[in-house]
Amino acid sequence: MTVTFVPPAGFAPFWKRAVAAVVDFILWTVAYYIIGVVALMAAIIIGGLPYSTLGILGSAIGFLTSAIVVGWLYNALLESSPWQATLGKMLMDIRVCDRDGEAIGFKRATGRYFAKFVSTLLLGLGFILPLFRPERQALHDRMARTLVINRF
Repeated sequence: MTVTFVPPAGFAPFWKRAVAAVVDFILWTVAYYIIGVVALMAAIIIGGLPYSTLGILGSAIGFLTSAIVVGWLYNALLESSPWQATLGKMLMDIRVCDRDGEAIGFKRATGRYFAKFVSTLLLGLGFILPLFRPERQALHDRMARTLVINRF
C-alpha cells in the first residue's frame, strides 16, 4: 500500500498531529463533562440516582459507551465534513484525506476513529508510527487508508 499522492504542502508532521490531538482531547473532555453534569442534574431531578452495585455498574458502562459515541461522532462528523478536520486539526492547519488527496466520507472517518482503538491497545505504539514513515501515517491511518496533510 504505497502512497502515490504527494500533497503540495506536505504531510502533517508528528508534532502538529500531537498538538491537534491534545486540543481535541481537551475540547472533547470539557464538552463531555458539561453533558455529564447536565445529565447528572437531570437524573437527580427526575428520580434520584441508582445506589445499588448493579446501578453503579450500569452507570459506568453507560458513561463509557456515551464517551465512545461522543468521540466517534465528534471525529467522524468533522473529518468527513467539508473542513476535513476536527477543531484541533483546524487549529494546526492540517486535514484528513484519502490516499488520493480527496475528502473522506463518514464511513471511512468512522473506520479511522475505531481503528484508533487498535493503536491504543498496542500500548499507543500505533500513534508514534508517523515518526518512522515518510508519509507520516499512524497505524489507524494505514488501516483506514487515509493521510493527514498540511492544509496550506
